[in-house]
Amino acid sequence: MAAGALGVSGSRILEHLSSKGEHVPGTFAVEEELLALARAMGESGRGTFQIVPLGGGGNTMGTAATLDERLEEHARIERIAAESGRPVTYLLHSYEHAPDEWRQLLDCSERANARGHQVVPQVAARGLGILLGLDGFHIFARRPSYLDIAHLPRAVRAEAMRDPARRQAILAEGNLPPEPSQARVHMMAERFATILERFHVLDASLDYEPDQNRRLDRIAAQRGCSMAEVFYDTMAAGDGSAMIVDFVLNYVGGNLQTVHDMMVHPQTVSGLGDGGAHLALIADASMPTFGLSFWSRDRTRGDRIPLELSVYKQTGKAAQLYGLADRGTIEIGKRADINVIDFARLGIDPPEMRFDLPKGAGRMMQKGHGYLATMVEGTITRRNDEATGARPGRLVRAA
Repeated sequence: MAAGALGVSGSRILEHLSSKGEHVPGTFAVEEELLALARAMGESGRGTFQIVPLGGGGNTMGTAATLDERLEEHARIERIAAESGRPVTYLLHSYEHAPDEWRQLLDCSERANARGHQVVPQVAARGLGILLGLDGFHIFARRPSYLDIAHLPRAVRAEAMRDPARRQAILAEGNLPPEPSQARVHMMAERFATILERFHVLDASLDYEPDQNRRLDRIAAQRGCSMAEVFYDTMAAGDGSAMIVDFVLNYVGGNLQTVHDMMVHPQTVSGLGDGGAHLALIADASMPTFGLSFWSRDRTRGDRIPLELSVYKQTGKAAQLYGLADRGTIEIGKRADINVIDFARLGIDPPEMRFDLPKGAGRMMQKGHGYLATMVEGTITRRNDEATGARPGRLVRAA
């Protein structure tokens, strides 16, 4: 903390595993260890304790926590807040398997704050899940007839997949054993094949609140074919850029109303713009742009959120949570970290894979547009959605 750390973070969800399938350090940390860290942080007089709580992954891999376990986990979060005397933020989602649980946890946070604690649920701006596509992971990736063309550029590969004989072969084949380094990912892909009814087609419209007619099972029933065929034909169409999405979290009842209700609650802060994990399966770094354009302008299936509130939840509220008093609002004497936005044009591009990591591995990217300028402490780093080449940013340290 003396060196400028913003706080302590930890993950307790069972779904966070290493590439070898091992639980990450901290998953089963005993409470006294967590409280000792909280006390040490609190002694510095600053810092925020951030935690991915037990059960936070819902029933993603069939490991859902019970309501009693979730309530006990929240009680543990309250004890961390009490021991540290500092803010504690935890991830809050809504789940199809327990549609009212988020309300109960939010009520617990309200009561904790009424007792003088600082417990801040952190919520995402949209359904959280996984994106499957031709350049990422999909259920045909280990089929022999697909592997014959896997090396081809995406558009050429998609064209080859449209050949009737190849299509028939790939759909009929079983999977070859995965390469050892990809065993866990391909195990997940095989699991996806068993839950295709949860997937929606994410087409060029980028509708992140699609109705049930975009689900694979509904499309398959309408066409009189299997869900696997719908999946295949979606990826093989055009240049092969279309994707299939499973909203694992925050899509209760087939809409985003629970997300709206969590976002507008005065206790919560916007977050989860993940740009550094699960690079071949998610593109959540676009979350801030989506949060502004969708909730304050584009939503058609329910209530919207005032633009001022959307901005505050991402900026002032977030800066306050992490003790960054020198930013978050536009005021004399504060850092000029400012986005100048053409709100009518603000939006996100389709997600795409880029193979530019050191060993050629891919990462999912989703660019935003509508930013006239981005300033870091007054220096313009982006103008009209393009980088200027300026790099004034530095490691953020607590004051």
